[in-house]
Amino acid sequence: MLFAQSSSVTVKSMKGKTIAIACVFPLLLLLTGTVVFILLPLITERYVLPTLTEKLPFDRSVVSISRLTPWSARGTLTLGDGEQTSISIARFEANYSPGSLLRGKIFSVLLDSATIHVQLEDGKPMVRGLSSGPSPSKQQTDFALPVLPVAIERIDLVNTRIAVHMPVQKTHFINLEVALIPAYTEVPDGGYELQALTLEVATRGALQITGQLAVQPQNEDHRMTFRAELAKIAELRPILPVLSPWQIAGKLEVGGDVVIKELQKLGEYVITAEAAGLELRGNTVEVGLAEPDEPAILQLNGDMHRVDYALVGLAMTTPEAVSLETTGFYDIGGRMLQGRFQLLPDRLKASLSGEYHGKIGAQTALSYSMTGESFFLNNTIEISGYGASGELDFGNGSVVGNLRASLTTVSLPEKEVALRDIAVDLPVNFPPADGVDNPGKFAIEEVRYKNEHIGSIAGEIGFTPEQIALNLQATTPLHDGFTFACNGVLRFHENVDVQCNLPEIEFDASHVPGAISLPDGLQFNGKIGAKLNYTIKSGVHRGNATIVPSDIQVNYNEYSFSGINGSLHFPRLPVVQSSPSQLFTIETLELGKLRMADARLFFRVDDAETLFIEEARLRWSGGRVEAGALKLYKGMERVETRLYCDRLSYTELLDQFGVGDAEGGGSLNGRLPIVISREGVEFDDGFLFSTPGDSGIVRFSNTQKLRQGMAAMAKTTYLDYSLDALENFAYNWTKLTFNTEGEELLLTLQLDGKPAQPLPYGYQQGQIVKAADGQGIQHPLRLDVNFRLPMRDLFRYGKSIQSLMENM
Repeated sequence: MLFAQSSSVTVKSMKGKTIAIACVFPLLLLLTGTVVFILLPLITERYVLPTLTEKLPFDRSVVSISRLTPWSARGTLTLGDGEQTSISIARFEANYSPGSLLRGKIFSVLLDSATIHVQLEDGKPMVRGLSSGPSPSKQQTDFALPVLPVAIERIDLVNTRIAVHMPVQKTHFINLEVALIPAYTEVPDGGYELQALTLEVATRGALQITGQLAVQPQNEDHRMTFRAELAKIAELRPILPVLSPWQIAGKLEVGGDVVIKELQKLGEYVITAEAAGLELRGNTVEVGLAEPDEPAILQLNGDMHRVDYALVGLAMTTPEAVSLETTGFYDIGGRMLQGRFQLLPDRLKASLSGEYHGKIGAQTALSYSMTGESFFLNNTIEISGYGASGELDFGNGSVVGNLRASLTTVSLPEKEVALRDIAVDLPVNFPPADGVDNPGKFAIEEVRYKNEHIGSIAGEIGFTPEQIALNLQATTPLHDGFTFACNGVLRFHENVDVQCNLPEIEFDASHVPGAISLPDGLQFNGKIGAKLNYTIKSGVHRGNATIVPSDIQVNYNEYSFSGINGSLHFPRLPVVQSSPSQLFTIETLELGKLRMADARLFFRVDDAETLFIEEARLRWSGGRVEAGALKLYKGMERVETRLYCDRLSYTELLDQFGVGDAEGGGSLNGRLPIVISREGVEFDDGFLFSTPGDSGIVRFSNTQKLRQGMAAMAKTTYLDYSLDALENFAYNWTKLTFNTEGEELLLTLQLDGKPAQPLPYGYQQGQIVKAADGQGIQHPLRLDVNFRLPMRDLFRYGKSIQSLMENM
């Protein structure tokens, strides 16, 4: 019994201990769990996270866990180099559940208010403070994705900023929103391997980009498909120094497919970039689109060893409109570039094709050559057989090289003018360097007119950042002393200034090209000089030119003009119109038997085919002659004018017309309407009369010629008396009339007066008879004497007038 009781007590005691232990263990487990849960953030922060972050390529990493629950974890992260912060995350938060953690999955990770600091190193953007990795020679050649213990189903970056620190300019901030959705494959031995990734990104601030990225497995490789859009290309300008000299506008879209081998080697890829509304403006160059509604497209395809490219739709708009297309390839290992291009200048409407090759690197050197087909410029100028070649070096934002060009012929078929064997050798400096230490040269071996070599041109051309300077000299094999020199300046976006000068030279008809048809018998000599000034400002052309002939002598068959001097000024070029009242003087004029002197011609040139004579006056037969206003123009059939004569010497005028070999005094006044045509010279009812009240004496020594003019008067004593009276005749008045009949000048001489002394004649039965007693009479006379003078003989013209009219 006692044993039984004792056993019962022992069993009860053991049950009590067991219950106590069963009660205490959960409490201890709960207490331990509580302590661990409380200390877990600290343990994670001090022991776990440092182990994970020590492999990151930053000198300093600070991780802090502010909250850790079975369903979420929250904290901060800072990475940097010394005192500088590279990446800071104000809040990161992971969402999960105990069950998902047991399966190794996290629902989502949120990175809030992160800042990534970027700076430029050798012109390339790099995360500030990022330690350089091992050299390529030490990197593993084989690579496989690590097996991750945890799979994160979604990662979001919100309120993220990228701070781009420029060397000199202010810091630019880019606000970033990113959503990443990974896809995994579960590994049989446990863990997850990343298989695919979808990314959506949007930025705000200094750079606004939207884009998508998708990575999918492809056999043993991965294919990456991406698309990004930059709404304003101009936002790249403050970030990329290479763009700083340009003003930029437009939108950029980039997309493509890229194969990544073993997640570290670049495989085949196709990338396309499209720029819509593109405009790039520099100091002297503007680049845009070939077609306003079509984007410029750059396409790249290749692999790690070679890239093939094609660019279309791009055009330069200033200083010349030229569209560009180019294709080629780049050998990445050898850094060699080779390609072909086609230029289509809008002004030419004909393509220019060529090729280039060279080495690309920090200093790029290219050689190029190009050729073009014949084309017409403005439907009037034909350019044939041209090409160019040269070398270009690119580096430090500049282009240095040369351009050697040659043109076989530049011609104006309608004008029968051609330039042959043109050579140009120009230095290339872009942007243009200060000063013109090495100006380019150009030469035109032959200037031909109607297939005759009439001149050569050579000169220099230099470039500065502000202007193009030009100097040229024109010479001719027709004249050893001829040198026409020009110099000019083209100031970019401002104006053009050109000055030309022809020093005074002597010349004659032998210096005229044989292709220029001169009238037969025309000879001339003298001196000539010229000056030209021309400007273009704000698209407005202005210029002036002065031509100064002097000591000119012109002989044309029986015509002679000597002592021609004057000047001709054109103040409103390119309008071919002279100043009014231009003056030419001529010392002597001989027109057949007619002799004149001291001519003064006031005129203006109205256009290239019209000459307006405002006033002309000269001295003739001791008096003065003036002509009214007269317009001469190309192709005119008749020239009509009136000569107003004042105090012409009576006897001298008669002598020039070959009438009577007269002597004596007196003067004539009047008008002579005259017509010059292809048929010759015509007078239309012209007349000259003596000054009223101004009588005089005239003596005709060749009365036989006068007798022919009085054929209507029968041979009588009255005729003899009249002829004797004319040998010494005192006239009261006299008159000459001029009319053309057929090819003859009908010159009528009218005289009213009496013999200056009594003649041995008398009266018998009312008739004049010869006096036997020697007494004389002074019977009044009124005579009409008609002369018919051959016009061709008088003015000494045959084909001369017709030839002059044809060349007018």
